[in-house]
Amino acid sequence: MTNNNIAEQRRHLIILFTDIASSSYIARQMEPEEYRSILEKIRQKLNEKVTAHEGTVIRIDGDGMLCVFGYPDVTENAVYEAAKAALEMHKAVAELQIQNPVTDGGLKLKTAIHSGIVLTVPGNLESGRLEILGEPTNLTSHLCDYAGPDEILITDETLGRFTAHFDIVQKREIKLKGRLSSVRVNKIIGLISDDAKLDSITYCVPFSGRELIMRDLFRFIENEIGIPQLNLLQGAAGLGKSRIVRELSSQLTKKNTPVFRVNCEGFLGAKILQPITQIINLMKQSSFQKSGAFDNKSQDLLDEIKQFIIASPNSISSGGSGLELLSNKFLALLSDWNQEKIVLIIDDWHWVDNASRSFIGNLLKTADLNLRIILTSREFDPLFCKMHNGETIELGSLESADVSSIINATIPNIEPFTKQRILRYSDGNPLYVEELCHAVNDGRFGFVDYQPHSWMNSLVIERFSQLPKRQAEIVTNAAIIGHTIPEWMLESVVGKPIEKIVLTELEKSDFLFPEKPGYLRFKHRITRDVIYQLIGLNERREIHQKVIEATHQQSKLTEGYPSPDLLAYHYAKCGNFEESIKYSKVAGDVALKATSLDKAQAHFKHALELSNKTKSTTASQLSLLHRYGSACIVDPHMSQTLVLEKQLSTAKAKGNNRLSIWCAFWLGMNQYGLGQPQIALQHLKFAFRGSDELKSQKSTYQIMSCLGQAYAAAGQYKIAFEHLDRAISWQTRSLDANTIPSLAYAISCKGFALGDQGKFDEAYECFDQADKLFDGVQHEAQTSILNHRTCVNLWHGNFDRAEFLTKQVMHLAESVHSRHNYAMAFFMNSAIRFYSDGHDKYIDSMIEATGWLWNDRIFQNLSLNFGCISLALARRERWEEARIYAARGLQRARLGDRTCESQIMQALALIAKNNQCHKPSEYYLAQAYRSAEERQSSRALENTLFFEKTYFESQNLTPEERTKLFYAH
Repeated sequence: MTNNNIAEQRRHLIILFTDIASSSYIARQMEPEEYRSILEKIRQKLNEKVTAHEGTVIRIDGDGMLCVFGYPDVTENAVYEAAKAALEMHKAVAELQIQNPVTDGGLKLKTAIHSGIVLTVPGNLESGRLEILGEPTNLTSHLCDYAGPDEILITDETLGRFTAHFDIVQKREIKLKGRLSSVRVNKIIGLISDDAKLDSITYCVPFSGRELIMRDLFRFIENEIGIPQLNLLQGAAGLGKSRIVRELSSQLTKKNTPVFRVNCEGFLGAKILQPITQIINLMKQSSFQKSGAFDNKSQDLLDEIKQFIIASPNSISSGGSGLELLSNKFLALLSDWNQEKIVLIIDDWHWVDNASRSFIGNLLKTADLNLRIILTSREFDPLFCKMHNGETIELGSLESADVSSIINATIPNIEPFTKQRILRYSDGNPLYVEELCHAVNDGRFGFVDYQPHSWMNSLVIERFSQLPKRQAEIVTNAAIIGHTIPEWMLESVVGKPIEKIVLTELEKSDFLFPEKPGYLRFKHRITRDVIYQLIGLNERREIHQKVIEATHQQSKLTEGYPSPDLLAYHYAKCGNFEESIKYSKVAGDVALKATSLDKAQAHFKHALELSNKTKSTTASQLSLLHRYGSACIVDPHMSQTLVLEKQLSTAKAKGNNRLSIWCAFWLGMNQYGLGQPQIALQHLKFAFRGSDELKSQKSTYQIMSCLGQAYAAAGQYKIAFEHLDRAISWQTRSLDANTIPSLAYAISCKGFALGDQGKFDEAYECFDQADKLFDGVQHEAQTSILNHRTCVNLWHGNFDRAEFLTKQVMHLAESVHSRHNYAMAFFMNSAIRFYSDGHDKYIDSMIEATGWLWNDRIFQNLSLNFGCISLALARRERWEEARIYAARGLQRARLGDRTCESQIMQALALIAKNNQCHKPSEYYLAQAYRSAEERQSSRALENTLFFEKTYFESQNLTPEERTKLFYAH
């Protein structure tokens, strides 16, 4: 993986394609010799710029060039250097003086930069110095074709945290050839060098959880000892060292304490005395200089020091008299400076050059200088600290409470399940928290998986590449085993006992640490995922096979059953799909029994997708399909739609009618759960029409029941009751343990529809009947049934009972991981509290809960939310927000979700009363009455009458007048 002698390797590379814009036209207008001369000049310039930024030219194709950065040595700043190189390349080509009328407008490049893990193979005359295989290379090439003259396009995932360092004039999503999904790209036009500007935009998450560290640093700075003192802030990559010293620098500046914050760079070979040169430049620009802290003598001395560094680099770097002379000049400057105390902060000390190290050491030996020096480093530097009596502050991970506050501030409306995943993935690493929060907003940290930004890969890979061979071997094998690693298994796979000192070093370097006796764990899940991608296919399969053998051997020794989820995963990675399907079924069934729906979904989805790659029978595929559908039905999500659509398409293509019917059924139920009743009806009608082919009354009535539920969700209550009553009657007569949950839910759906119509006593009878079916046994379907009952109590005005039920639902929904039911219960709890005391904060809570569902595209019964929110906002005269939520409610009504359509119309009537709508209030009141009448909802009718009496008493109209007014508009 990191050994350059290996012929074939997986690597993470920054890939740069550049080409001359309009090159074909230019070539046609010139003689071949002239064009060749131009190309030679361009190639020379480009090669200079690429090499200067530690890039490698891989191949030259005519007027195009392929380059890579981060090769052969991985560096986390490779993308920064690639982007800087591109800017310099464009400038250099534009400034070329070429005497030819064709190029009077100036030559222009077009450039694309992308990154990712690719397979590298030694090249030849055709492929260049290195052959780079993989999707990232193709994407970069297509992106270069897309770029316009003088455009530098870089993918968002590649630029990542370096975005703040560049002037970006466009951020957009584009569609590229051969890709289904769009690509986020940035057009960069320059480099930002203003530190103040960088400080203001680099960090997008709040500073939190480091109060004790800041207190210790201020205590260190403010102590009264009048000699130089040293403090080393040490911690692994991503723990926020730079963030802390930036915050510290900002606060010191506000207190008028002279502070100079600089950094060491680990790329470009780090120039001699680079941080010292930065300090000199900052002093020349310092506000303290302008306020009289510097006199002319000091100013002259600054210039003299700067010139001395430029003129005598060899003398200084040798550490002899040149360095001593430089130190003396700088000490004279500080001694003359009219300040009581000076603070120097040097970030990334682990990259410091020897001359700078010696220079800082000389400063710390000076007895009469009131100087505080703070260094940040990934590595502990015990020798330097001991030599200069330095203190060390070890930086650890953030506490969960601090991470939670950061997440809440960055994503105000985040729902609890995604928040828990961020907490789990980040493990308290501030940089990872920031990345994951961005990933949520970018849609990369979805319900199912997570795709880290490419720059995050670079950070992990650079750390991994620096491990000694033995440690790298252990981490590689651990990455194959998983996030949590039994020590016995790791030793079995590695083939010999693992030395404790090696594990101690891996814990220090933030890779593996002991979780509990006998187990290790990757400190960060992201680290494990990135390292796994680096492992070549053959090596990967070989280690997976070792894990399988170790697992079976261990189960024999302990006379236990081998872990089905573990074997399902490793068999799949070995390419043994049949065995993987077998164990996935077992693992999914275990998860279902434990009501761990998310895990059950993952296992059954895995098995279902693999079944298409094997010669599975229809019966076997149906078994998996029913398992998957059952696991999804209580917790629907758009990701499930994609799985089921693919299964339906495959079944139809194979002409498998039986499988097609059931795929359509589960797809219809998925769309029903997502609040798309019209689409659900299409699939369920298809399944119902073909149900005779199933030759099973049980299946026919199961589909009929679900069709009735979809009709009810679409507000078509008459036909809904017909289907539900027939299905409930038959299923009640033929009751068995397996059909209890579906029957109970069907009865609950009928109760919900009756509640919407205002038939509350009948509705409660339905809920009681549904509850009795479970006979005290807890099932995940009860979460949805409880939510139905809660909503009907809310409509009925039984607020105390409804509030009690919301707490039950939230507890149960959290235990079975049902996002929809949790969010709806949270929403109804907030609505009840608003109706009770009318405080605006409960409107915001309703909006927050609805946002969870809206962002996840789970829309079932969401007109309820929009009706409550829009009317509450209108009552508070928050007109613009009220219009937005009313509009969303109308959109839901057009799709068939009309449960609270009358309430939405009431909100619009109130908005119109205050001249915030195009049509008069009477129009919207007429709409509210019409919706109630069409759904035969006495509840909605009475609510509208009460609303009209409360807000429009002087405008009461007869039903005939309302109807006439409605049709007039």
